[in-house]
Amino acid sequence: MFLHLRSISKTAAAVAVLGFALASGVSAQTDNTHALDKPSGPVPGPIAASTFVEKAGKDGLAEVAAGKLAASSASSAEVRAFGQRMVTDHSKANAELKEIATVHKIAVPASMGPDKQAMLDELKGKKGAEFDKAYLQHMSQAHDDAVTLFTQTAGGNEVPPDLKAFANKTLPVLRSHQDEVKKLNAKHM
Repeated sequence: MFLHLRSISKTAAAVAVLGFALASGVSAQTDNTHALDKPSGPVPGPIAASTFVEKAGKDGLAEVAAGKLAASSASSAEVRAFGQRMVTDHSKANAELKEIATVHKIAVPASMGPDKQAMLDELKGKKGAEFDKAYLQHMSQAHDDAVTLFTQTAGGNEVPPDLKAFANKTLPVLRSHQDEVKKLNAKHM
């Protein structure tokens, strides 16, 4: 009987350790993820599908408008090319978001909103290297915010599966924009 209790105790201990490891998020898998795959700070709680569509929609429209401005107004060829990439990538994402949102009868913003319009108006008043620097600073903050929003949505269960899949698919593109803008910021500061 003592031997039998000892076996149960070892089994119970193993189960307890495994349960603790799973609850703590510990994994036996090697961590080969990109540093940006992990949020740099606390990720806010669940987000509603309509909130995601509204924020991502407004942000996407602002990215396209600012990108067009940068593609024609930046003094640096690298910044102009980055602006054109924003137009291309975010136009594609905006169209896909609209398609998914329409299926779920979620309203997609028709405009970027007053705060994004103010940012665009501020950029329009700048020229040369001053424009490049301001544009890159805005893009850095915008992509940090976008990565947080899309990470939150990709990891949540509060949104429809196709919207969650869209967030997961779009995250690598946003992270590449985030990496690129950080490099450009370092060059143009």
